[in-house]
Amino acid sequence: MPKLVKELKDIDVRRKSHRLNSSGRPVPAFHSVGGVSGLQLRCGPPEGSNKRGPRSWVLRISVAGRRRDIGLGGYPAVSLSQARQLARETKDQVARGIDPVALRQELKANVITERAQHKTFADIAEGWLVIKRSEWATGAQVNRAIQYFNDYAYPYIGAIPIKDIQRSHLVDMLQPLWETKNPTAQRLIGYVEGVISKGIIELGLLGKMNNPATWKGNLELSFPKASKIHKVAHQKSIDWRLLPNFIEKLRALHVPNRPRPDAQCLLFAILCVTRSKATRLMEWDEVDLHKKIWTIPASSDEKQGRKTSVEWKIPLSNRAIRILKAQPSYPESVGRVFSTVAGAEIPDNYLSGLPKSLGFDATAHGFRSTFKEWCRERGVSDELSELSLQHRDETGSRAAYARDQLLEGRRKLLDAFAKWTHSGASA
Repeated sequence: MPKLVKELKDIDVRRKSHRLNSSGRPVPAFHSVGGVSGLQLRCGPPEGSNKRGPRSWVLRISVAGRRRDIGLGGYPAVSLSQARQLARETKDQVARGIDPVALRQELKANVITERAQHKTFADIAEGWLVIKRSEWATGAQVNRAIQYFNDYAYPYIGAIPIKDIQRSHLVDMLQPLWETKNPTAQRLIGYVEGVISKGIIELGLLGKMNNPATWKGNLELSFPKASKIHKVAHQKSIDWRLLPNFIEKLRALHVPNRPRPDAQCLLFAILCVTRSKATRLMEWDEVDLHKKIWTIPASSDEKQGRKTSVEWKIPLSNRAIRILKAQPSYPESVGRVFSTVAGAEIPDNYLSGLPKSLGFDATAHGFRSTFKEWCRERGVSDELSELSLQHRDETGSRAAYARDQLLEGRRKLLDAFAKWTHSGASA
């Protein structure tokens, strides 16, 4: 027969504590409290400045031939009488062939699953944005997505569980934007579709629901075609025939007694057909004057603002190299190449405002279009001109050209372009 244990009272239980081992170190002690066989109070050693350690209830019982220690909660949150009642219920489950631990794990899993089913769009969007931070080239793209969610998505679907988002919610979200801010609406629905797709996968809803944010054959049926209500406003550019005249006026801005770093930076960007931001952020460690190559690094924490996911090489014409060597930063060749007279980063609006100040209705970015038109007039292949603009095609026939970057072909093209830009207004 099992040994009978004296049934302790509340006052007896309160006095129970840990024990000391043979070395005098405090160790946990298990005290049988009686009333239900196998019910014990575990008293742990003190922690930190506490005189008494944590105490909890344990039921020692055999389940399917194996001894199990089943926790019944902490003391005194679970009183002595409550612990005995829980112990009786647990033993009754075992007698009926139920594994209490497995049952508890199953119930816990069900609770977790049930909670997950109620994850809202905002909950899933948070994880989606974390992934995009490392995937997108610049922080500006992430900031734009956050702003779109805050301004346009969350007011309509932010607090709605993914499984409950309906097509009507998304139509209501897009309705105020579609005809007034169409590019914003198109980006927004792309973001929202990605978030909901992530939620469907993560919450185990695949096959149980379709993505209500799908555009083709779904949301598109509720809106007029974007091409009918929105005209794309391209960056203003000047006619390629006027480019030498513009270059002549731009060069005249920069004289030794009146330096214009912004004019030099814009001229360099035109000669290299590069984006304004990449040129303004250019650093000397990216330049190899011996090989006549500027390597634009992939965007990273250290090299932010580069609108490229891969390293990209720009061949430098002799005229481009002369501009580099004329910069005050050239002797030391450390840090940023182009800076204001005060040594600060050149603002983007400095470059964009130069054409208008010289009497030309154009933007800094528009000179890339001017280059493209110049290439068309001279029968330059699309592969060569597009790669010179850093336009990559990851699929189709141009993918191989993108990997090779056609560096030498582009070098000849940019050399010819540099000669044209400096050929004078009479060209």
